[in-house]
Amino acid sequence: MNKIKFMIACIATILSGNAMAQTITATDVEITPNGTADLVVSLNSETAAALAEFTLVLPQGITVKSDEEGYFFEKGAIATRNGQVTVAKKADGNIYVNLRDESGSNFKANTGTLITLTLQAENAVEGETTAELKDIIIADADAKQLNTETSATVKITVSNTTGINGISADDLKNGNVFDVKGQKVNTIQKKGLYIVNGKKKLLKN
Repeated sequence: MNKIKFMIACIATILSGNAMAQTITATDVEITPNGTADLVVSLNSETAAALAEFTLVLPQGITVKSDEEGYFFEKGAIATRNGQVTVAKKADGNIYVNLRDESGSNFKANTGTLITLTLQAENAVEGETTAELKDIIIADADAKQLNTETSATVKITVSNTTGINGISADDLKNGNVFDVKGQKVNTIQKKGLYIVNGKKKLLKN
């Protein structure tokens, strides 16, 4: 009898572990007060999933970039060829995201990028803040929910300091690049902070 109880307890522990392993997460984001940046959302699952959805709650001053045709996003590599993506604003102003295959097919892989959303800052206040993925649902082809964790947070840093992509050869040629001491820079030889056209740029590598 004790052996049976032990086996049941072990099975329950394994099943519980599998359930906890199904998560949706997103990368931290760095963005300028009036710039754009990518929010990469990924699925981490130990079992096959056919549907993933969540609500994105963004801090004040930051939205998902859009135009008259809809929101800017790129479907992730693990989505199926016929995968359907919905990105829409909810009544409360938050963004609803749903990825699925209408035929019920599983994603190409259990782990990988689901979707990349283009964030846009509109006079956002500089500093660190957070976004939230909430109401997360991961389900299999039989519509059985796989996840137990239903929320995740993402750090968003708003800063005028951006990456090396902002320093071009033309900037150097035209004498628009200075180091933090105010000295004109003709070549970029080491990582650090530079002033380009009056704006801070950070060379990270």
